Amino acid sequence: MNYLAHILVVGSNPDHQIGAFLGDFVKGPLSTERPLHIEQGIWHHRQLDAWSNQHEGMRECAAEFGEQHRRVAPILLDLFIDHFLCRNWQQFHNTSLREFSRQFYQDLSTRETFLPERALNWLVYAQKKDLLMGYGELERLKNIVRSMDERRRKPLGLTAAFEAGVSQYSLLEKRFFDLFPDIVRQSNVLNSQFPAAFGINPRN
Repeated sequence: MNYLAHILVVGSNPDHQIGAFLGDFVKGPLSTERPLHIEQGIWHHRQLDAWSNQHEGMRECAAEFGEQHRRVAPILLDLFIDHFLCRNWQQFHNTSLREFSRQFYQDLSTRETFLPERALNWLVYAQKKDLLMGYGELERLKNIVRSMDERRRKPLGLTAAFEAGVSQYSLLEKRFFDLFPDIVRQSNVLNSQFPAAFGINPRN
């Protein structure tokens, strides 16, 4: 899953949300270098990704992009999940997406000392472009995908895979509504299992 889904389902604690976001930027074992709640959010992100990678519904969704795009379909599916969240935000949160995004950018800004350089760069770009809101627009999403492909030494064909997903838009949206309740339920399970502490070199 992409940024918005992780930030939403981890709950309302700002540090949990920041940690859930940082799951894409922080590698290696968790420790005491950051506040506990941020580390818990990173742990949540990793656990939820591991679960979703094994979920039959996620595999079925990825298959809608076509066999020729099998390798990159999970990347595109993550973006489409955030897209459908944006398009149907009021079904999942009482605060408007614009206000939710603004608050999240602000929370990130107040914790810059805990953000790796890549995350800081993302924050600057996201605030300038209002990136979280932009996921709701297919044309902006296409530009993000094109940029992702262009940054790679050897393009993966992400743009073609994205167009394949657009051609299956209605079906992907239906699968999203079937799938997302499972994601929320699993997230709630993980929310009840947050580790109380992380050692210096924990296995998780």
